[in-house]
Parts: sequence; C-alpha cells; structure tokens
Amino acid sequence: MRKKSLAATLCVVVALAGCSGTPTGKTEQANYTLFGLAEKNLSTETDYLYLEFRADGNAVPGSFARVGNDTMYFDSWGIIDVSSPAVAWQYSNTVVVTVYDTSRNFAHTLTERMPGDVTIAHFIPTTHIYQGGNVTVRWMGTPVAAGYLVTCVARTDYSFARGFDENYGNAVSEVTIGPETFLDRYDDERVADSFYVYVTANNPTFERRPFVKYTDTPEIYELDFPNSITGANITGIFGTAVVSQGEAFDVVAQD
Repeated sequence: MRKKSLAATLCVVVALAGCSGTPTGKTEQANYTLFGLAEKNLSTETDYLYLEFRADGNAVPGSFARVGNDTMYFDSWGIIDVSSPAVAWQYSNTVVVTVYDTSRNFAHTLTERMPGDVTIAHFIPTTHIYQGGNVTVRWMGTPVAAGYLVTCVARTDYSFARGFDENYGNAVSEVTIGPETFLDRYDDERVADSFYVYVTANNPTFERRPFVKYTDTPEIYELDFPNSITGANITGIFGTAVVSQGEAFDVVAQD
C-alpha cells in the first residue's frame, strides 16, 4: 500500500539530449514491479501522472519514463509524481508511457485507454443539507471505462467519519450511500462536517480514495493495485482515471 499526495514534490522534467531511446548498459536479469496512474481530475482541473518503478524491490538509479516527447526521471525512491504533466490526457484516447532501466537494457511500454467524461447528474439531498437517511448519487458515465469508484469523504482529514468507498462495474450508474457513512467510527455519533462525493471512471478497476484537506482539492490517499501488467520479468498495473467534479453537502449534527 502506498500513500502519496498530489502536493508531493514534483519530479524534474528534462529533455534527454542526444538519446536515441534505446537503453544501453548491463544485461543482468531483474524482477521489476511497476505501478502507475494517469488521471484527469475535473475537480482540480489538472492532469496527473504517478509511477512507481522497482527492480528487485529497489529504486533504479537513472531510470526514466517517456510520455510522447516528455522525459521524466524517477526520484531516489523510484517514484514520478507529477501534477499537470507536459502531455495532457485526452478523453477516450490511449495513454502510452514507456519506462527505461538503462543499466540493464530494459524498457517496457504501458498502454491504457483514458475513460471519457463522468458527471454527477442527480444528487439527494437536493438541498445539500444532510439531516438523516440515505444519500443518492446518479451519474452520467462512459462506455470507455471498466468501472467506477464512488467515494464520500469528510472535508477535514482529522475527521473520524467512517466515509464511503465502493467499486462498481460499468453498468452501474446510481448508488445509495447509507447513514452509517456519517457516523464517528469510535462513538457512532453523526459527524457534523462538510462532505464530498466523487465518482471516478477507471481502466482497469482499482482503488482511489480522494479526500479534502482544508481546501476543496481532492488528494491521492491510497493506491492499491491488483496485478495486470504482463511481460518479461515485470508485474504490476497501469491504470487511467477520470475524477468527476465533487458534490458538496453539509452534515448536520444529531439532536
């Protein structure tokens, strides 16, 4: 399980002068793991790229990734974490990212289709004031998505509200969020706070939990990927996602 914030230090993006794109160097075998996410976030109006690359469990010195003509180097932890990369993601288009380990003549190309737009079309309570009962969320999605993640989170990161976080198939377009979502996980009292609902279309399915910390900006909290990358000496997953505009509402304390 990895915890990374969108506020994390951005990796340096540089042009690799004189490089032909073919790795050169050692040829020893290594077991690679690669985890990644390319995201369009409509709440923050930013594109986002996260990559985590390891060889035999360790960061790879000098490793880098290419997206189009853009070259980005992995940091000393083997991570690229970039908000608003030079290459903007397009709805329903294929995202192509290639990672390189020049020390072992290794390169691997990731491809995944970016979902289309996703919009919350109907929300109950219509007053955006919650005083009990269920919350209903209906959205307009896209056939270019394997599934959806619906989250409901408190505005303040120190809130002890239980929250809501569920994955659904691409045939689902409406869900009900129960009153237990707004209860304190320790004393079962309703948490009086602002809450936000997001719908995330994704390929392939994965967990993404946005939360809000003092501002209206959702941040990456957890990325927990199943395995889907196949290739010689490499495992992991590369996903794409479109995060909807958040639906904000206020939860009123119990009498």
